[in-house]
Amino acid sequence: MKGRLLATVFALAGFGLLTAQQPNPDEFASITATATPIDVLSKCDQKLGTVRQPADGPAFLTSSRQFGWFGGAIDLELAQQVHFPQLAPSGQVLEYVAIQSITNAAGSPGEFSFWTDNGGQPGALILAEPVTTQDNLVYQLSDATAATLSSYYGGQLWISFANISDPNALIGPRWFWGSTASNTNQANGHPPYYAYFHDELNRFGPDCPKWTNHTTCGVTFKSGPFLGLNYELSFCRNAKLNIGTGVPTMTQWGLFIFGLVVLTLGVVALYNYSRQSVGENA
Repeated sequence: MKGRLLATVFALAGFGLLTAQQPNPDEFASITATATPIDVLSKCDQKLGTVRQPADGPAFLTSSRQFGWFGGAIDLELAQQVHFPQLAPSGQVLEYVAIQSITNAAGSPGEFSFWTDNGGQPGALILAEPVTTQDNLVYQLSDATAATLSSYYGGQLWISFANISDPNALIGPRWFWGSTASNTNQANGHPPYYAYFHDELNRFGPDCPKWTNHTTCGVTFKSGPFLGLNYELSFCRNAKLNIGTGVPTMTQWGLFIFGLVVLTLGVVALYNYSRQSVGENA
């Protein structure tokens, strides 16, 4: 009796492992997250507006690199087009990128990357920077990155974030990117998101080269043709960066006026002291 019971348990466990290996869109459909408010912009003289696409879609999608899956590593990375507003050359820079997301890989390494637009699809890599994976990812750009991206204002770019997972894990930790409804993404003038897929054991169909429209990448999810991904870009005026000729900010004007006042007071004090010295010597 005990032997038959153990055999039944192992059989059920084995069936569970086999069925778990199938890519199941429902696994991602019930995950929800709330966007984290962006903190005060530490390097800004003046906070400007944000450009955002909210997460209001029916599902959350995974974007992870080298996540282990029952003996073999899988890459599934996503990219979303963003519109950069045309900013006057007055020190205005992109300061933060925020993505509504949820993860079971908080604290693990990740990579944020920016890509050129090539006729409505991702083109060449502009730059990639390491970042720590977290829920509701808020990425603060370095000064060098902000300066590089400033030359793309007024056009389109593509952003991508991938959690760098554990290829040796039975089921590796993953990071889930909030999706948007088809009508939201299309209304914002974006093409569908693009994907990259590779399974080193070739279990789930052919690879999707970096980058492939998700509607023709079989391993991604059966969704509307214009489904997109959430993002928020936060811009500020930053006097510390030398981008363009620039218009003085309020902080710069204040420092200039303060300097003039101090200089004037110093000249007056020196004049009064010199007259006093002349009077005493006379």
